[in-house]
Amino acid sequence: MKKKRSEKIIRSVFEKSVLGIYLITPEKTIITANRALARLLGYESTDALLKRNDNLKHLYVNPDQWIYAIRFRQKEDVISGYESQVFKKDGSKIWVSENVSAVVDSKGNLLYYVGMVEDISARKQREETLRKSESDLQERLHTSDENRKVFLEMIDDACNEYKKLDALFFSFIETIVHVLDERRAWMKGHSARIASYALIIAQEIGLKEEELKTLRLAALLHDIGSLCCHDDLLKKRSGLTSKEYFLIKKHPIEGVSILNRLQDLKEIVPIIKHHHERVDGKGYPDGLKGEDIPLCARIIHLAESYDSMTVDRPYRPAPGKAFAFSEFRRCNNTQFDARVAEVAMKVL
Repeated sequence: MKKKRSEKIIRSVFEKSVLGIYLITPEKTIITANRALARLLGYESTDALLKRNDNLKHLYVNPDQWIYAIRFRQKEDVISGYESQVFKKDGSKIWVSENVSAVVDSKGNLLYYVGMVEDISARKQREETLRKSESDLQERLHTSDENRKVFLEMIDDACNEYKKLDALFFSFIETIVHVLDERRAWMKGHSARIASYALIIAQEIGLKEEELKTLRLAALLHDIGSLCCHDDLLKKRSGLTSKEYFLIKKHPIEGVSILNRLQDLKEIVPIIKHHHERVDGKGYPDGLKGEDIPLCARIIHLAESYDSMTVDRPYRPAPGKAFAFSEFRRCNNTQFDARVAEVAMKVL
């Protein structure tokens, strides 16, 4: 009874699965397949699929590569996430991802393979579009120095199309930020370092995964408002006048004006705006105090201060890590959040 019930359950899963499933012999002859696989490949029924394709390798655009992958991993029983192109009934090509398991008898002899197939064509298309966008970005920025519109358009494209692809999305943002920082020699790697320091501190504090993603994005883009600043001020080798400092202090607001146009980046706007606030209320632009300042903004403020004190600037050499820590202690609960400063001295 139990065996029949188990077989019934397995058959039900096989037939109702949204993933394509097939069963093949070691010689790659198809034993059976489910309706989901037939639909995925453009066939009206499983019978139609099996009638036209007696051997699974005929479905693959590069069958030799697929067979090699099967043989190479044969001893490990399972292939996970193998990506390849296959032909549909009408001759068109789609990208699929497969998990293939080897089924053996009690003596370890290979009986057949079970494969589960998912159509990933849409994701592959988005990835290819993003790669092309990155290439186009590099070319356009080399010919459009300090062009704020280029940055805005490219970030907007990334938000609209690729935000769900976290790794690629952040890679794209890092490319944009890298080009932005490269405009000033002393800024090379600045935004990436801030993001790294901020994440180390935030992880120790215990921020959740989604909060960490938001923090990382805000840290990478925290200086986006400097696109609106005069480069001669940022490159100046002497101290700034009060008027020049006032102009520099406008970059958080300029960052907000840029990011407010991008609906998908609304969540980082308060962080960008307030990353120069101080817990004693003497920061800018709004003079917020303590807990009124977003935690991520407090973290970025300290991370940026740390980077400022450990990297040479045009107007002075870096004071160093020991000096930075002494400043954290001296300005604890005035400039810097006490908890953030304590954690920073522990993990940086």
